[in-house]
Amino acid sequence: MLDERDTADADQQELQKFLALQQGEAAVAAKRPLWRRQFKSLPFVDIFNEIAADSLPEHRPYNLKIDLEEGASPPLGQIYPLSEKELVALEDFIDKQLATGAITPSSSPHGAPVLFVPKKDGKLRLCVDFRGLNHITKKDRYPLPLISDLLDTPKQAKIYTKLDLAHAYHLVRIAEGDEWKTTFQTCYGSYKWKVMPFGLANTPAAFRRFVNDIFSDMLDVCVIVYLDHILITAIHRKNTGNTSRIFSSYRNIGFMPILTSAN
Repeated sequence: MLDERDTADADQQELQKFLALQQGEAAVAAKRPLWRRQFKSLPFVDIFNEIAADSLPEHRPYNLKIDLEEGASPPLGQIYPLSEKELVALEDFIDKQLATGAITPSSSPHGAPVLFVPKKDGKLRLCVDFRGLNHITKKDRYPLPLISDLLDTPKQAKIYTKLDLAHAYHLVRIAEGDEWKTTFQTCYGSYKWKVMPFGLANTPAAFRRFVNDIFSDMLDVCVIVYLDHILITAIHRKNTGNTSRIFSSYRNIGFMPILTSAN
């Protein structure tokens, strides 16, 4: 019979195999096609679902409100010239976001400009220049954790599971009636966000409030959260129940994590 340590080792090996699949190691998966059938029956495998991660979340009490300074209105930004490669990327971005419901056409007389920045892999990342809107937005002073405090938390831990949340900020909706304030304009038309995008002044605070409420009884005990990065810790191998608790929370709220490492 397997003792607890052997069972924990076996569970850890299965997790590592699943990680290999999540990271797209197709060559490894091809050698062991049985894995794909085995993982379908593993607990919580349903939350690692890229299609579900792209679905539009429902409205919750955590909706992001955009309160403007009295008498202020969002400015109308200019449309920046784009290269042929950037135009292709822009059209692809709009098509994908419309398909998921993250954005919708806007008739607002205001709008922020868009531009592209290169990523490490050579692809392009679209950025909406919300500086004009942020300048007139009332700031949410919800506290963010100090990185130095977070680094002190897991000193006794022996096992770490690191997760990144797929489209993390898109898990929070823009408050109804405030969507027009997020309008951005392009040569293909104007669009407004229905979910929380990067670049808004209060996005980090709103997301932290959301996460704090979900993981309130586990924060700094067995889970550490900074922005969209989550670290699950355990002192012993048989403490892997922490991961199950957190995955249960993911499933209940609709989080779709990307498993990046388990050590």
